Amino acid sequence: MSVESTQLPGPFHHDPADQIIVATARVFDALLVTVDARILAYPYVRLAPTDG
Repeated sequence: MSVESTQLPGPFHHDPADQIIVATARVFDALLVTVDARILAYPYVRLAPTDG
């Protein structure tokens, strides 16, 4: 995951923990559940639907 976290497509902020979380979700094609606005704004990860 460490390599993938440094090669995310498009612009992404530089928080290493968020990069690893997003890269892990992408590698495993998993739905990501988060309330983090910066991750929610990132279009290259699948997000689980939330109630709001």
